Amino acid sequence: MMKTKKFYSHKELHEEWMKDPKYKLEYEKSEEEFKSITTLIQIRKHAKR
Repeated sequence: MMKTKKFYSHKELHEEWMKDPKYKLEYEKSEEEFKSITTLIQIRKHAKR
């Protein structure tokens, strides 16, 4: 469990949440979709040049 503090970084939250098997499973299932979206964004970015 995380210590109580006012703000947490995205990295801190993600690392904590990855300890939860349900979160980890859903995150891993969506990883391919995020890779595809990132690739599409990069292609569009380079096409505008």
